[in-house]
Amino acid sequence: MTETGKILSGLKKSQKKRERLLGYIANYAYLNNLSPKSIGLYVFPNGHVIEDRYPTIQAQEEFERISKMYV
Repeated sequence: MTETGKILSGLKKSQKKRERLLGYIANYAYLNNLSPKSIGLYVFPNGHVIEDRYPTIQAQEEFERISKMYV
């Protein structure tokens, strides 16, 4: 594998890990009756989850607290 291929492979793996983490956090919010907005997430109707670009300070702290449980 070329050097570029190794870099791209590493990026793809890290992106999958991040997407999986966002899914875990969204499920945690759903199970604990939290609003996705209150933890800095946005959930699309098709189930796709992304991070809020400009979360509040409280939402960012809550996101970090929950993500530590899954890392």
